Amino acid sequence: MEADKSEVSIIVPIYNSEKYLRRCVDSILSQTFSDFELLLVDDGSTDGSGSICDEYSVKDSRVRVFHKENGGVSSARNLGLDNARGEWITFVDSDDYLEKSFLAELSVFEDVDFVISGGRFINKGRNYAPQSTSKMKVDDDLPFIDEQLMQIYLRTPWGKLYKSSIVQERNLRFAKMIVGEDIEFNLRYLQSVQILAFLSKSLYMYNDDFNQGRRYRMNSECYKRHLSILFSSLNGMSLKFNYDFPRMRKRMQLYYKELLFFYLVDIKTYSTFKKEAYSFRKCKCVYYDNSRLMGFIKTNMIKYFPFAAYAYFRRYSLFDN
Repeated sequence: MEADKSEVSIIVPIYNSEKYLRRCVDSILSQTFSDFELLLVDDGSTDGSGSICDEYSVKDSRVRVFHKENGGVSSARNLGLDNARGEWITFVDSDDYLEKSFLAELSVFEDVDFVISGGRFINKGRNYAPQSTSKMKVDDDLPFIDEQLMQIYLRTPWGKLYKSSIVQERNLRFAKMIVGEDIEFNLRYLQSVQILAFLSKSLYMYNDDFNQGRRYRMNSECYKRHLSILFSSLNGMSLKFNYDFPRMRKRMQLYYKELLFFYLVDIKTYSTFKKEAYSFRKCKCVYYDNSRLMGFIKTNMIKYFPFAAYAYFRRYSLFDN
């Protein structure tokens, strides 16, 4: 990829981000690589974010602003994708920011379909990045790709360059999900990638000033739907490359089980829990566990012995309090 001939579309979904938005946009406009367009998508903000976006569109001709009704981060990114004109696409969250050399350093790779770099969690002071800078064919080492899918720098849309022709030809868009729309998008994108590049640097600054531990939770119906969407995309990867990606498959099972666990723990009354247990049974959910036997026991306890399951989850709830 020749940096001096490539144009990048930078898509920033924005919702009530006035506290951080100027820092984000200023870091983009000060990039040493200047051949880009910046798409600011205001997702129905109720603070001053929309006005800030309009200010920048007047100051810099590379900035394009889109105002829309609130629909969530997936719909905001998708509107950006619908209007992107660059050869490459990258995403930046509105409370994050970039080092000045971000675009320049990601743009040095030639003949690749996907560039993956790392990120620095600003408050934790930790870097999450590939161990080495390299290029490879996706199917050269599928166990390695399975391992990389476990890492946060490959599960997110930030810190990357996507080839626009692949995104548009396959009409790839983000699914409407509570959480996981990013890795699901990447799984579908990877099915059309031949050569990818890893950059062992953290030039993306990620704002981690909130506690993600129990930020998300989901009921049985939502849990089942999310796993179905993700497994559909992972199954597409498995079919494409004739490999099951067992580590990633297990990781997704356990992650969504944790979000269901948070939801079940938060239920305060048995009557509500009993209704949820009925929904769990109706959706044919499986409560995954590290042990297949324990997973089987807990699944059937929720389905057929809801009072015992309620007592089990309330024990954790009382401990948390």
